[in-house]
Amino acid sequence: RRRARGAAGGPGVLGSAGARAWRGSVGSCPAGGSTVSKTTNGGAAWADATSPLSTIVRVQPTDSQVAFVIGADSTCSAEIKRTSNGGRSWTSGSAVGSAWFRDPKSPVNVMAPGPSTMQPCGQREVVDLSVLSLGSAEVLCADGQVRSTTNTGSSWSDVGKASGAVAMDVSSATPATTYVAILDAPGCAGVQVRRIDQSAPTSCASTAVPKTPGLIALSLVPGGGWLSVGDATMRSTDNLLTWRTS
Repeated sequence: RRRARGAAGGPGVLGSAGARAWRGSVGSCPAGGSTVSKTTNGGAAWADATSPLSTIVRVQPTDSQVAFVIGADSTCSAEIKRTSNGGRSWTSGSAVGSAWFRDPKSPVNVMAPGPSTMQPCGQREVVDLSVLSLGSAEVLCADGQVRSTTNTGSSWSDVGKASGAVAMDVSSATPATTYVAILDAPGCAGVQVRRIDQSAPTSCASTAVPKTPGLIALSLVPGGGWLSVGDATMRSTDNLLTWRTS
């Protein structure tokens, strides 16, 4: 899956598929600074890829060689770029209006297929976006509220709320389950991961938390997931119960 949040200068983009993951720093427009790297062996080794855009707000890998990113060039114009050779080179993809993504120009806006622009959190910042299908998505708002749509953003409903949540993803299982990454949770010296519909935590990833906001990303895969915290990337292979640095 497919997501992004972050700030220039550190990891904030994370997409995964099993033992494969792509991570990077978001960067900004017009300053640039986005980076991309990938692993094909569960994080045992990472290889740098060329970043095709000044800023990146969504990354979606298909396999070790094929992926697409959405972001913006130095003029902040949104674009889709695709690679079929592991990020050595990129080509322009389909029209950006056919995809979900957070607006590189405004943190309160989400772009939906159509194209259309919406503000699912009102005037609050959209901290994270998880895309489930062409018409379905969930967002994490700056106040910890998670909202969902099944009609390409025509209407949104509340899923739950988690104070301190800084990242989110939705499992591909049926029924889909939303998990959030939470900072400053009692009893967790690091990042707490829990289901949005449960009060008890699923796990605590013990790690140093960066002082700069926006450098945490969560990406779920069957049986586990990936967690990017500052310069560290962690992986779970036991249904999010424990985490190890990759």
